[in-house]
Amino acid sequence: MLNRVLKALLVAAAVLAAAPGVAQEKINLSIATGGTGGVYYPLGGGMANVLSKYVPGMQATAEVTGGSVDNLKLIGTGKPYVAFAMTDASLAVRRAARRR
Repeated sequence: MLNRVLKALLVAAAVLAAAPGVAQEKINLSIATGGTGGVYYPLGGGMANVLSKYVPGMQATAEVTGGSVDNLKLIGTGKPYVAFAMTDASLAVRRAARRR
C-alpha cells in the first residue's frame, strides 16, 4: 500500500515538474495532517519530503492540525494547502455548501 502511495506521489511530482510555469516559481505548500500520533502526520511528512525533493521550486511541509474539520477550514482559506480529511467530514462540508 505504501509503495503505491509513493508511486502516486512521484507521478504527481513529475506532472508538476513538467508544467512550465511551476518550475519557475517558488512554491511553499503546507500539508494539513492532524495530530502527531495519528496516521495522517507521517503520511503528510512523507508526501512533503517527496514533493520538496522532486518538484523544482517547491518546499512542502507537513503541519500538525486539529484533524479533518480544521483541515477543511484551512482549505477554505484559499491558501496553498493540501489536506487530509475523513470522508464524512468532507461530505458534510459539501452538503452544507450546496444548501447555500
